[in-house]
Amino acid sequence: MISVRVDGSWIMSEDRSLQRVLAQAKEKEKKYNWLRAIESYDKAQTNVLKQKDFLKAGRIQERIGFCFHKAAMQAESQEEFRERIQHAVEAYEKAHGFYERLPNKQKVARKSRCDAVAKYLGYWLTSDPSEKRKLLDDCLELESKALAGFLESGDMLEYGRTDI
Repeated sequence: MISVRVDGSWIMSEDRSLQRVLAQAKEKEKKYNWLRAIESYDKAQTNVLKQKDFLKAGRIQERIGFCFHKAAMQAESQEEFRERIQHAVEAYEKAHGFYERLPNKQKVARKSRCDAVAKYLGYWLTSDPSEKRKLLDDCLELESKALAGFLESGDMLEYGRTDI
């Protein structure tokens, strides 16, 4: 069995090409080449979905969302920024969908984390101050729910990853 680390989590795989693609994505992240990292994660995601491993798929999708968020901060225009933030929101919503398919109690915490990040990112897309406030309030509520779920399950690694 081969291991590869993705955002603090170990993903086990017998597929060396998956390991290689995930390692390439991490290298691209280290160089702040977020869009290229997304391309690598997309390749890995295709492989993982063939295996119907929804935990891995959710983790990879969260990385895609993270990379889109970081890429938005490097945008050269407001339009490009908004487009990348919207892609990040969609990535976290997709990760939520993958976690929905998990059988265990942790799916609630993982889904709440994805929803919290999506709300936070939505803050960047609205100009209405009252809507911004509501999105941040919702984000904090969902983050607290995620943290409580990870604490209850004893998953301190995921608890630590829940930093919005």
